[in-house]
Amino acid sequence: MLVSVLWRYSVHEGLVRPDAGDEEGEMVTKRLTPGLAGYIVLIALGIFVPIVAIVVNLVIAVYLIVPVQANQSSVPAA
Repeated sequence: MLVSVLWRYSVHEGLVRPDAGDEEGEMVTKRLTPGLAGYIVLIALGIFVPIVAIVVNLVIAVYLIVPVQANQSSVPAA
């Protein structure tokens, strides 16, 4: 959540590079905006089934780290 707050502050104050595209900025904002309900569910899940909560948190972390193409149609066909 802190990374999301820091990103929003950076965008608001104009600290993001001007050559960064709007699509990139929107993608980062979308990926960093956490769902509060999701965190509550993961905490509750961690109380009852900690191994599953760990795996779900790992999947979320990998999703946030690995870049995903925003526009799949721009990928050339093989």
